[in-house]
This record gives sequence, C-alpha cells and structure tokens, in this order.
Amino acid sequence: MKSQTLDNSKTHLARPVAPEDLRRGMYVALLNEIDEFPSFLWCCDSQLLPAESPVCINFLPRRPGYPLRVVEVCLPFVLVDQPQGERFSLDVRQCHLARLKKRFARKAWQIRRRK
Repeated sequence: MKSQTLDNSKTHLARPVAPEDLRRGMYVALLNEIDEFPSFLWCCDSQLLPAESPVCINFLPRRPGYPLRVVEVCLPFVLVDQPQGERFSLDVRQCHLARLKKRFARKAWQIRRRK
C-alpha cells in the first residue's frame, strides 16, 4: 500500500536576531533571559571560580513567544510595544531576542490585544 501526503504549508522558525540588526517596526519575542550571580553565592569552593567572576544563567521567559514590536533602538536598550499598548525597555545584555515572521506576529498581536 502506497500512501502519499501532500503538505503545501510552510513551517517558519523564529530566528535569533543580533542586537545590531534590530529595526523599528520589527516583531520580536524573548528567547531567554540572562541573570548573573556572584560566584561566591554559586558555590563554596573558591578553587572552581574566582570570587569576582559572575555566573551567568539562562532562563526561559515567563511568556515565551509573546509578540513585541520594536519602537526605538539605542543599544544596549530597545523600546518595545506590547499588544495591550504598554511600552517598556529591554536591555539586550540581559536577554536574547528572536525575530518573528510578520504573519505570525500580527495574528498573535491581534489575539493578545483582545485579552
């Protein structure tokens, strides 16, 4: 028995975007958030890490895939809009951003705006 599946739909990936590639009007989402802790809080063994070096830990964002629209860029800061109309500033040293496809972002934006 031969079966054939026809799938004409395209799958798109959210791709990481470098801070210098951010532009006004671009839709982005947080990929991960970065927190730094002093190494002396991380472990009690001073031979593993010097006391002055920070330990960086990546965390998943609280709202993954949440669409944000870039309003203005002044590196390392990025001013973004939320679907509900609120604006806030991101520090790209403390997070990694992914560029969203416009079609996905607009649909997600409309859904979030209604809530």
